[in-house]
Amino acid sequence: MKFAEITLNSDTCLKIPTFTYQIPENLILKPGDSVLVPFKKQIIEGIVVSLHNNQPKYPTKKIVKKTKNLLFPYQINLAKFISDYYFCDIYKVIKLFLPKKIWNRSFELKNSSSNHHSNTEERTNSGFEKTKKSIVNILSQTKPVLFKEGNFNKKIDIYFKIAAQNITNNEQTLIIFPEILTIQPFFQKFQKHFGEKVAIYHNKLSESEKLSQHLLTKQNKTQIIIGTKLALFLPFFNLNTVIIDSEHEKLYKNEQHPKYDARTLALQLHKYFNLPLILQSPAPRLETYHQALQKKFVTLKVKTPNMKPNIEIINLNDEVQRKNFSIFSEFLTKKIENCLQNKNQVILTVNKLGSSNTIFCKDCNHTEKCENCNINLKLDQKKHLLFCSHCSFKKEIPTKCPKCQSTIIKFKGIGTQKIEAEVKKLFPNAKIFRADRETSTKKHFEEELYEKLKNHEIDILIGTQIVTKNLNLPNIKLVCNLLVDIGSNIPDFRNQEYYYQSINNLLYSINEGNIIIQTYNPKNPILKSAITEDFHNFALQELETRKNLSLPPFTNQIKISTLEDSEDKAEQQALNLQNELQNLLKNFKQEKNSIEITNYPAFLPKKNNKYIWQTLISSNTPLNEIIPNIPQQKNTKIDIDPVSQ
Repeated sequence: MKFAEITLNSDTCLKIPTFTYQIPENLILKPGDSVLVPFKKQIIEGIVVSLHNNQPKYPTKKIVKKTKNLLFPYQINLAKFISDYYFCDIYKVIKLFLPKKIWNRSFELKNSSSNHHSNTEERTNSGFEKTKKSIVNILSQTKPVLFKEGNFNKKIDIYFKIAAQNITNNEQTLIIFPEILTIQPFFQKFQKHFGEKVAIYHNKLSESEKLSQHLLTKQNKTQIIIGTKLALFLPFFNLNTVIIDSEHEKLYKNEQHPKYDARTLALQLHKYFNLPLILQSPAPRLETYHQALQKKFVTLKVKTPNMKPNIEIINLNDEVQRKNFSIFSEFLTKKIENCLQNKNQVILTVNKLGSSNTIFCKDCNHTEKCENCNINLKLDQKKHLLFCSHCSFKKEIPTKCPKCQSTIIKFKGIGTQKIEAEVKKLFPNAKIFRADRETSTKKHFEEELYEKLKNHEIDILIGTQIVTKNLNLPNIKLVCNLLVDIGSNIPDFRNQEYYYQSINNLLYSINEGNIIIQTYNPKNPILKSAITEDFHNFALQELETRKNLSLPPFTNQIKISTLEDSEDKAEQQALNLQNELQNLLKNFKQEKNSIEITNYPAFLPKKNNKYIWQTLISSNTPLNEIIPNIPQQKNTKIDIDPVSQ
């Protein structure tokens, strides 16, 4: 007898991920098929996860019938990997692969779609014969490609040639971007040439739009898919190439459970089917660059000169000595004036951690904190409110200090709202637009912002650094990071890397014009390395430091967060977990293997009224050997390969 493990379209699978059913003799099934099965006193739908011959010790019921094919077998393989590697039940993972309208049965698939067979299952590394010779040589290899190019025109030229060749071969190309805004310039250029063969896919699409794109991709009617990491879960009929743009961006790591990394999933697809995989970044993650140095990745850079903007470093200490306490240096103010006079456009950015203001008491330095998360409340000047960025807590701005009763309440920080207010004072006739959490909630915000910039309906754009990426608009002649130092002192071993990458992002924001970097630390050696684009030497030094300290990429990490109602309880639970892990993992501590387990309070020690302690496992043992030994406990969250400490 043959049996199938089936995850049911039922909340019961939140507790029991799969159920075992007997396969009738004449029924041919494969992973990904949808079936009807008896469950309790009803017939419900489920998805076949795996097939086997192991008869359970308990009686099993028979599958009633096969209805359709919902997922390709390769998608089930990927779902199993996510489930096993990222500690997530297969039921929750499969929901990533299906639009709600299919999963909730509010849409009935046509019978013809169930006959589709994914050619992705039978991929070979072919094609590209008609593209440039250098591209052919790279993509004919079985190794992933590190594409160390940041220039927009060079990137899009390579992406375009790959996609065009794939279309000639009736194959699909997936191009992934870290943020919706960064998609628009590429999407418009591709759509202009390839028309309906190009589609966009991200989480702001309506459920009907997601369903439509799901079906078109499955039927190979869409052959160039440009989207965010969510696009990895589409059912590709004949996928040939995966491209990850700006592979160094932290946004590729999912913040919600399952905490998958899109780069890891793309590597899995590459391993499964020998797909060409391109990871693009002029300043890649050190984990990626280490792989390239070890010859596990192939490195490609287009050897033609780039147009270079002028780069100016402004020492804000000099501004303070001149009694200029504004975030706008005299040099920057004059450059903005010149740009506006010449009918050009300006982008002013702040690092993400500096994109909000808060308030404090001038007399006793008391700062308003969230009652649930114990972090500084942020200021919404427009609504005249203080709010928490991690929960829904809000309160009115106090007129006097609750601690000492002083009425001298001051603002601190250089949030986007404060910058906007200062820009309006300095340049009252300019058309100013602020792109931040408050203004970006509309469904088509990113498309509208790009069109406004392209049509010169904006003179000065204010936002975090993501607004500078991939715009490639000729009228943008000035980009400034108002204070590049923000976030540079956070206790995270990747901080130097992030600092370098934030500066490198600026260098490729425009092809000509001026880039201004304002700082209180102009002699920072990493700033110098980034400006001269000496990434190789920076990476070698940083990798040597990490090797000496046994940090990634020389070790693998698992972060387990313990959440409790009191700080003492969270600390004790973390300590208990540490002791349990040391006993469970002691067998891995052999001559060539090392495991270190530490615990500490989280960087944000309280969130949503829960106190958080973290347990960190660092090991040079492959994680797939360690993971099965990690206990899953109540009130814990497990993060594999965390991107922050």
